Amino acid sequence: MIVEDGIYAYLWEDLFDNNCNSYILGEKRCVLVDVGHQRHVSHLLRGMDTDRIALDQIDLIIITHSHPDHLEALPSFLDGRIKATFHRGAGEYLCEEGAAFYEMMGAPVPSVPIEFYLQEGNLQVGRSVFEIIHTPGHSPGSICIYWPEKKVLVTGDLLFHKGVGRTDFPGGDARQLIESIEKVRSLDVEILLPGHGDIIRGHEQVQENFRFIEESYYAFL
Repeated sequence: MIVEDGIYAYLWEDLFDNNCNSYILGEKRCVLVDVGHQRHVSHLLRGMDTDRIALDQIDLIIITHSHPDHLEALPSFLDGRIKATFHRGAGEYLCEEGAAFYEMMGAPVPSVPIEFYLQEGNLQVGRSVFEIIHTPGHSPGSICIYWPEKKVLVTGDLLFHKGVGRTDFPGGDARQLIESIEKVRSLDVEILLPGHGDIIRGHEQVQENFRFIEESYYAFL
C-alpha cells in the first residue's frame, strides 16, 4: 500500500505466522527494506504488483538485521542487477552467534552476496539521501534508516508501536537497546515504519510512543 509519495508499506498482519513488514522507499530508483521469510515471498510480490512496482525499479535491498524473518528470502531477489547490503555486524552475526539462532529456528544460514557493508552516515540511491544509523540491542548489526526529506524512520526490530525488540535472542543486549532507542528519539519523525506491527503517523504520536516505551519497558529490560 502507498503511505505517501515514494513510500510503500507491505505489512504482515497474520498473528499465527511470523514475518516482517517490508517497505519500498524512493522515487524512480527505489530501495526495498527487508524481504521476510522465503515462504512468504508471494505476499510481498503481490503487494508490489498491486502498487505497480516492478522488480526492475529496485536498485538496492537493505536488510535491517540478519534474523531469518527479515533476511531469509533475499536470494530470491538477487538477479545479478539488484544489489544487497546490511551492516558489517549483521554479517559477522551470521558467522557467529547468529548461526545458533538459525539452528534454533530450524533454518539454514543463508549464503548471500553482499555488495557492500552499511556504515553510519548518508547513503544516496538515485536522488534520495538516507541516513543509516547503527542501532544494536535486538541484534548486533541492527540499523535504522532515516529519510530526512520525508521525515520517515524505518526502525527494523528496534521498536514498534508500544513495543520493543526482544533482547533474549543470541546477540541481544538490553542496555544497548535502550541506548539505541535514545539515539533515534530526537529525530524529526512524522512517519515511523517498524519491522512488525502498525505504522505510527504524526510527530506527536511518534514522540508519545517513545514516552510510552520509556515508561513501560526501560525498567524491565
